[in-house]
Amino acid sequence: MANAALHGINSYLVYRAARVLVQLKCHDSMRSPSDLQQTSGVVSSSAVYSLEAFLAALLFAAHPIHTEAVAGIVGHAELLCAALALLALITYVSAASVLNCTQHYRLLAASTCMLWLAALAKEIGITMAGAMMLLDLCLLPWPRRDPAGLRLRASQLLSHRKVHRLLAMLLSVVAYTKLRSWLAGDHLVRIYRKVENPIPFADPQTAKLTTGFLHAKYFQLLLFPWHLSADWSFACVPYVHSLSDPRNAATAGLYAALLYILIAARPWRVLQYILHGSLPAVSASHPAQLAELKSATNDPLQLDSRSNASPGRGSVSHAAAPSDETCIHRENRRRQAVWQMVIVIGLMVGPFVPAANIFFYVGTFIGERLLYLPSVGYCMMLSHYLVHLIGPSGFQSLQSAMRHLGISSGPFEHGPAEPFEYGSAAPAGHLPLECAPAEPAASRTDSNRPVRADARLPNCKSKVATAPQQQRQQQQAQQQQQAQQDKGGVRALRPKHGHAAHGTSCGRRCVQGWVGLLLAGVLLGGYSWRTVIRNRDWQDEETLFIAAQKVCMNSGKVRLNSGILERRHSNWDRALQHFRMARQIDDTYCEPDYWIGATLLQQGTNLELGLLVGPTSAPPPMHPRNQPPSNLPTLPSALVALLSTVFCSRELEKAVSCKYVASNAVTALQQVYQLGASRPGQKASALQAWARILLKPELGRVTEACLLLEQVALDTIQAGGSYSQAQDVMRECMLQVKRAQTAAQQGTAPQPSSDMPLLVTHNSTSLKTISTCVKARMKVLKVLSHHQAHSAEARAAVMNYLELNMPGCRGVQGKDSSDKAQEVATAHLHLVHMVQQAFPEDPWFHHEWAEILVLQNRQQDASRHLQAAAALFASQLEKASKLQEAEAYKLADLAVRSLNRTGQVQPAQLCQIMEQECGIRKQTHSLVPSRVSAALFRDCLTELAICRQNS
Repeated sequence: MANAALHGINSYLVYRAARVLVQLKCHDSMRSPSDLQQTSGVVSSSAVYSLEAFLAALLFAAHPIHTEAVAGIVGHAELLCAALALLALITYVSAASVLNCTQHYRLLAASTCMLWLAALAKEIGITMAGAMMLLDLCLLPWPRRDPAGLRLRASQLLSHRKVHRLLAMLLSVVAYTKLRSWLAGDHLVRIYRKVENPIPFADPQTAKLTTGFLHAKYFQLLLFPWHLSADWSFACVPYVHSLSDPRNAATAGLYAALLYILIAARPWRVLQYILHGSLPAVSASHPAQLAELKSATNDPLQLDSRSNASPGRGSVSHAAAPSDETCIHRENRRRQAVWQMVIVIGLMVGPFVPAANIFFYVGTFIGERLLYLPSVGYCMMLSHYLVHLIGPSGFQSLQSAMRHLGISSGPFEHGPAEPFEYGSAAPAGHLPLECAPAEPAASRTDSNRPVRADARLPNCKSKVATAPQQQRQQQQAQQQQQAQQDKGGVRALRPKHGHAAHGTSCGRRCVQGWVGLLLAGVLLGGYSWRTVIRNRDWQDEETLFIAAQKVCMNSGKVRLNSGILERRHSNWDRALQHFRMARQIDDTYCEPDYWIGATLLQQGTNLELGLLVGPTSAPPPMHPRNQPPSNLPTLPSALVALLSTVFCSRELEKAVSCKYVASNAVTALQQVYQLGASRPGQKASALQAWARILLKPELGRVTEACLLLEQVALDTIQAGGSYSQAQDVMRECMLQVKRAQTAAQQGTAPQPSSDMPLLVTHNSTSLKTISTCVKARMKVLKVLSHHQAHSAEARAAVMNYLELNMPGCRGVQGKDSSDKAQEVATAHLHLVHMVQQAFPEDPWFHHEWAEILVLQNRQQDASRHLQAAAALFASQLEKASKLQEAEAYKLADLAVRSLNRTGQVQPAQLCQIMEQECGIRKQTHSLVPSRVSAALFRDCLTELAICRQNS
């Protein structure tokens, strides 16, 4: 709803902007002066402006290309950017139209702020600055300058507020670009792939030809938005490889039209005027100078402050404008060309340039929402041509039909255009114009001719022409008009006589008017109907990609998303067909590898669980063209499950190298190998395969891989295998650890990045610990390969391992080198558990097993094993009469250590544990009486008393 409301606001802003801009054409675009005399009624320029602006707003509101921007949440930035950019444009033109200098600069500052806000909403908003500068250069009048000297002309030009506006826009663009570059660093999009934008991956000739056709395709979407898609990725629009491709005709036609619009406007006249100054003052009585004036009359590039020139300096009053119909018609056509160039270049091409893949590449090939702001200029141009085609006859027919239906035509009523006088405020939506719409020369006087503010004000200190000067100008105009009438000068503007000629002309204009009205109705109706249909496509994800299949079935992303939707319906075969086609379209597209593997895994799991045993009725397909052949042979479900598991692991292993789906691929592979490890006789191969995945350069999870391989090696020894077999299992682990140590010492170890987001780093200390622990445990495995677990040799080997490597080899490192060792090493756990079961009376193994349980957060079980270890050490102390004094103290200390550890694990039982400790100290003192044993016993009793007092 927010996007829809914002689109409605933008449609109104398009009307306001068009209402302002169409007045800058400064002519009646529908008729020549002879047409005005041959029509019974007079259509006001205000009504024409309102119709053209209203039609542009309707076309913008109903255009189907806006559906993606309005229906998708991602298009909110486009809508907000367009709203702020249009407000900036309207405010900029308002600043140029006011006479007060303070208000002028306030409006200019407001326009600059809204331009920045538009650029912050989306980067293309800054392109509106180019449109405003082009409008100011070509449509708003230049100040008149003294041609006496270049330095004086430059000084006068720099002091004019027109130049201030241009400099303000230019500095705004530069400041925004510098600020964004400083905040964002590299502000260009460089993370793109062939499937998203194939142009950077083509050869130079193909890239240029495809880019040209891309521009023609964008224009075709504006002109005829029938085939619309949410995704235009490769290869929806195939490459244009050669000049003989017929699609190059569309490119040539588009560029030829743009070139014609540019040349017809003759933009070099702006540069010519800046370099050479304004036209010299001319005399109305000199035929040669008057002819020169005819070709420049009403030219916004050469308008000046005529009110400041005195008659004695050869100035020409407004009444001296040429009355020749051909001259006026030619000048109006040139003015139209300038206006069209400003709209096309400023409001269509300019906002499209960031997405054009010309100066830099973007992350998409075609995006319909990118046409939201450029469509403003397209709708204005289309409205301009439609109003020109409708003409006065069609306009009057429209008003008559509206009155017949009882509908008020509002601003489209007949009536004269609102006149402007110098110094008066402009009505809402109007800009004071230097020249009025073309009127018959007889009714054209200096008193009712609107004046543009900037033309009157070369700078903010200009003075208004006095009333006596205006009276003298009116008298001169009347005298020149009377002289021309005496010489037959107005013969060209007199209406033709004869009913036949008048009837034929009127009939042709009436037909043209009705054709224009019919075409406008067809466009509005067709656009509206297509927009309604397109909104239904955006109802949900499934309908969106079903619609995309009709347009871009050769797109890799459309195929991929279609396969994902098929998976939701458990249509595994159709999903696999889509995924494989997506990979075939673009072999660099890596996401299909994961989805193929995940689908095969899901298919195999379902078959194994009996969900699809025998023939079953599948859900209806998404699209009839995707149905598989019905005569495929049926395989046994167990065989299909096994094959699916085998093939899915291959696909998922390839997907580990794809950064976009690497995390999902690793999770799926873990499920695959867990499923394999649960099957009889496949545990070792499944764990080894999973360890190889973890050792991939994209993951670098050396610790986890080595622990899995150690478990496989231990299982091999326990199953009666040889030590050499265990070494073969561990060889890859040791090799990877050595490589990682060398890279860490040389500083060449890879670091996590956007290309390898799952990479785990290890410092040299952690790698050394891994290497030491693996080698220590391999020594134990070597002994176990020759002796049973309950043998004295096995016990001695494990005791030596515990004495030399604890606690460093008890736990494993976390997922990166900064994590603490909180997880138990799997191989260490299995090794200790094996010998603890073989020697249940050994207190050392009970104590170590308790430490393992502490790491597993099994506090109660750990407490029991620690107390058992203390009791076993105390029972050995009872035999101290046969032992040396040092060994008795050692046993006592071991028992107390186990009790202290029990107190740490179970603080609530601290006093009870200390009581047991004091009993061991008393027993030690009775066996080996000494000052040391007595002091230890007294200290224990003191701590026990404090503990009981505190509790």
